[in-house]
Amino acid sequence: MTKIQNASFDKLAQLQRETALYKPQKDSQTPFFKAKKAGFISSDTLCYAAALAISFVAFAVALSPPDQAQTDLTERFCSLVEPSSAESKDVWEKMGEYFSTEEYNCLNGKEFTSDALFKLMGDAGKEKAEGFINMFAKSDVDPNIFDEVKQTPLVKAALQGHTEAAYALLKHPKADPNVLDQWGRSSLWVSAERGHKGPFMAFVKDSRVDPNHKDLQGRTPLMIAASLKYEDFMVALIDNAKIKPNDQDGWGNTALFISAWQGLKEGALAILSHPETDPNIQNKAGETALSIAVRKGHIEIVEALLKHPESNPYLRDIRRMNALEYAVLRKDEEMIQLFRTYPGKM
Repeated sequence: MTKIQNASFDKLAQLQRETALYKPQKDSQTPFFKAKKAGFISSDTLCYAAALAISFVAFAVALSPPDQAQTDLTERFCSLVEPSSAESKDVWEKMGEYFSTEEYNCLNGKEFTSDALFKLMGDAGKEKAEGFINMFAKSDVDPNIFDEVKQTPLVKAALQGHTEAAYALLKHPKADPNVLDQWGRSSLWVSAERGHKGPFMAFVKDSRVDPNHKDLQGRTPLMIAASLKYEDFMVALIDNAKIKPNDQDGWGNTALFISAWQGLKEGALAILSHPETDPNIQNKAGETALSIAVRKGHIEIVEALLKHPESNPYLRDIRRMNALEYAVLRKDEEMIQLFRTYPGKM
């Protein structure tokens, strides 16, 4: 046997001896356990002792002084705005519950996050939220500050459906509702995706809001609303003076394409009512909204598209098929009759 092997066996033997010293023996019962087993200590006594210990701890915590740093920071925020009522005073005092010491550095530093700002407004009703905005207007707090994924407080309000916070933040003179997060989504875009009607209506009615911002896949709020079948959102967006109904996503689809696919009659009619809508746009597969509506069998949308004065039902896709030929392929006599009634133009 080599020296290395001898040394290894020696270490193993030593380890086994040391381990044996810590192995519990059969008679290794503590005095407390032996006393309980002998009947000197009852279970009731144990419960009473535990309750007494807990009471002492709670009493000590109650007597402990408040966190002076937290108190100072709350007062620092309170000094920004003179409370006008007992209700508003409660709001300022709440601020101490929302932030860590680091987050309180918002007035002179860069560690204040959009999450922190949103937390500040999270429990506030509309009136209280407006009070917060008055405070921000008199401080150095940037209402457009963003977190690690570039989401501003307005985007946070859209994500969480906080209507009061959205309205209050939009009243801030420096608030920018068009700041995009790292996925290219605006506050309007996010509210449309989440289906939060309160924040959505706040954004869509704001004259500063651009309703045509696209995410990284080229999708606009109008497309998202159509994808999720929020037809009331679509109508509100079409009523926006800045809307561009012909915008296309990364695959060349418009909101009208999506409406035709989903069978959204009200949404399709709203889009077709816009004077700039082009019903003949083709996507990367050469499809039109009409050919899609025909293939999906949405006859009411087919009729609405054929009635459009600029409709051309004879555009061919990459399969060399047009909308009329798809109707014939479906053997849908009612749909074919619509093509006879509204032949469109070539």
